[in-house]
Amino acid sequence: MTLATLCLTAFLSICTAVGTPAIPVAGTIMVYVVMMGLGLNSDLCMIGYSLILAMNYLPGMAVITLNVIGDAATNVIVCAKEHCLNKEIYNSKTPKNK
Repeated sequence: MTLATLCLTAFLSICTAVGTPAIPVAGTIMVYVVMMGLGLNSDLCMIGYSLILAMNYLPGMAVITLNVIGDAATNVIVCAKEHCLNKEIYNSKTPKNK
């Protein structure tokens, strides 16, 4: 790879990372976009990309689960600090309707 190819790779990676939403398999789609932008669309490159997809599935599920738990915990902490959390309802075993 030449210096120009590395610069193009960095530019494409930054552009796709900015536009990549936080969705499952977004990182692997970003890799595909960068590969196509660099002209890496041979059969061997597609086999390598397929291996990335296969290996990314299980860790991706774990990351999504941790992300959801972290977002939920952050919401509870911020609501508690802002005194918006009704601790009686939050700690109750059954949901209460108003």
